[in-house]
Amino acid sequence: TFTKKTSASTKTFKDAADIWFTSINNVKHLTPITINNYKKQLYNQALPFIGGNTLLRDLQWRDDTEGRATIMGMVTHFKKGRTGEQARKILGVCRQVFDYAIDLGWMSQGSNPAHLPKKWKQEKGHNPTIKWEQVPQLIQDINLNECDGTYEVQTVVKFMLMSFLRASTVVCLKWKWLTEVEGIKCFVIPPETSGLKNPRFKVSSGEVDPHYLPITDEMQELLDDMHIKTGHSEYIFLSPRGRKYPHICPDAPNKYLRELGYKDKLTAHGWRSVALTAGQDIFNFSHDIIQRQMGHEIGDKVRKAYDRSKCLEKRLDFLNTWCDSLADMGL
Repeated sequence: TFTKKTSASTKTFKDAADIWFTSINNVKHLTPITINNYKKQLYNQALPFIGGNTLLRDLQWRDDTEGRATIMGMVTHFKKGRTGEQARKILGVCRQVFDYAIDLGWMSQGSNPAHLPKKWKQEKGHNPTIKWEQVPQLIQDINLNECDGTYEVQTVVKFMLMSFLRASTVVCLKWKWLTEVEGIKCFVIPPETSGLKNPRFKVSSGEVDPHYLPITDEMQELLDDMHIKTGHSEYIFLSPRGRKYPHICPDAPNKYLRELGYKDKLTAHGWRSVALTAGQDIFNFSHDIIQRQMGHEIGDKVRKAYDRSKCLEKRLDFLNTWCDSLADMGL
């Protein structure tokens, strides 16, 4: 039982935060991005609110403490003006910290104050998207480029429309990833690439295949043009400034859409919804083929474990139809 007589009674929330954060740095399935997000949620948000010097014994969920009230106050604070997703993430990090403190004997069993409320009302916002009939106007706006976006950013957005890769993936495409697979020219994108959303432990164990992007004539025309400008470099969409990234910044496509007048109307991720919806309703392709091209896992656990088919010809057929339609609209 946790008592004031034990040395653990002097441990603070910051003590627990520091030792927990140190422990996760060697966890194989956590990516550097995830660890960095945990760091921000813990040290930039939870710690300033709760107070680093707050004793763990005062944060326990017990009748004689206000630990639960403190944590729920934090949740209320970070839910203001938001969907609640950020508050849920901060609460989840705190829950892990307290669980670790309990394992160390710094808090008593069953006293974690950061358990998710039973009636948690999470309003998960979807990425804004547009309808197929609004696509011609989008393409016209991109071509006019009245926001004066750079050539590189305008081009990477066009390629994103053709391929519906996630923004963080399309910006870091490399020339060396272009190759021929089963007679079809493709990008063979390594599974650890940013934006593919593959769990790190699956990548390290070889359980995940690369992502294949068959190249259409329209994509090739754009790549040929880019090769004149960046063929000497590693990255196709080389950043002209290259301060933080050697390639175009992953935020650039969304920033471009906002400056083009599509704030709260369309995001880079929301464009994937257009592809999945119109691909079925307008072009009559199966969701299986479209989702494969989106990089989604298909089927139940058995299929995910054993199905290594690529269906490249069918995927190329879909992408040809898709890119031809965008070209007919003026892209």
